[in-house]
Amino acid sequence: MPRKKNLLEMKPRRRENIDWQEDEDGNLTLIIKRNGWIDRIFQKVFKTPKQTTLELDKVGSFVWLECDGNQDLNQIAKKLKKQYPEEAAPVYDRLVTFIGILKNNGLITLK
Repeated sequence: MPRKKNLLEMKPRRRENIDWQEDEDGNLTLIIKRNGWIDRIFQKVFKTPKQTTLELDKVGSFVWLECDGNQDLNQIAKKLKKQYPEEAAPVYDRLVTFIGILKNNGLITLK
């Protein structure tokens, strides 16, 4: 019988089509390139933008940079708790929610 996967053991990885810029406060703005075939159709027909942006706060920026595919969520949570003990509390709830948003919007994969 296969073992159930624990979410905290999963390793998030940023998608390749996303760049980012850092502001003077260290917060990131994600630049999401819309270059799939459906995106190109929408760009021609509905004049949608070729890229969209998403501004992250310092906690979100920290998590984004940690999503390198090498660390699991438990490791990221421990680093997050150490770096932002008050801002990120409750760490596991906030991290799982944020990772879920990133995953549901196609910004990361989980392995």
